[in-house]
Amino acid sequence: MNRYLILLLVSCTVITLRAQLPVQFNHTYGTFSYNYGISVYQEPDTGYVILTNVSGNQGNNNVQLFKISKTGAYVWSQLYADSALFRAEGFCRTPDKGYLITGSTNINQEDGYGIFVYKTDSLGHKEWSQNYGGEDWDLGAAVATCNDGNYVVCGNTYSYGNGQSDIYILKINTQGDTLWTRTFGGTDEDMATSINICSNGDILIAGHTLSYGQGGYDALLLRFDNDGNYKWHQTYGGSGDEQIHGVRERFGSDIIMGGYTSSYGMGGD
Repeated sequence: MNRYLILLLVSCTVITLRAQLPVQFNHTYGTFSYNYGISVYQEPDTGYVILTNVSGNQGNNNVQLFKISKTGAYVWSQLYADSALFRAEGFCRTPDKGYLITGSTNINQEDGYGIFVYKTDSLGHKEWSQNYGGEDWDLGAAVATCNDGNYVVCGNTYSYGNGQSDIYILKINTQGDTLWTRTFGGTDEDMATSINICSNGDILIAGHTLSYGQGGYDALLLRFDNDGNYKWHQTYGGSGDEQIHGVRERFGSDIIMGGYTSSYGMGGD
């Protein structure tokens, strides 16, 4: 199956394309046998904080967060190691200049995988951690800071909901206590991959669905208000597969999503 990049702009605006920018630096990082970059955040001081999964072997991931300067030099690095398997999927900066990391862990072996959240300070030192989920597998995907200073985590659950995998949304306070949870999905597989907070405080969740749409995986966009009240959902796609891996509210409340498609483009099934 051929996969092509897809960009969906909801409520169309004009995008100006610029010439390719020159490379400022090119470095490699990692001291483990396996070093997987997950996400990067540009700091106000023009440095960068990078989230990675690292491992000495393929079966034992741990989480690493490190900062580099604007020229690519190491500033600090923190490793969150444990005998259990931890796999980070997303992180965000918090109002106190710390970071919030989410992903999945098998630390509670009897429950399979659960969602973990780490809260760190501005230098990556862990301040607290919490695990979430039920009696089956639950997987963290992305996290964001709400306009009210609390946090919202999205992921996927096999413990709750209606089908094989449902989208799972948790709002937690600054100490990791659960304020509310929501699930969304049908009788088939529904997955969340990305989250964004709108200017009015609404919560956007993007991912893909087999329960709804035109066939195969379709791109899925959900909207909830800050209190977890469902507002609407939309699917996008054709007879092939579409999956979304990023969503952002843009100017004037437009929404842009990026992912891939096998329904459109130059070929594929």
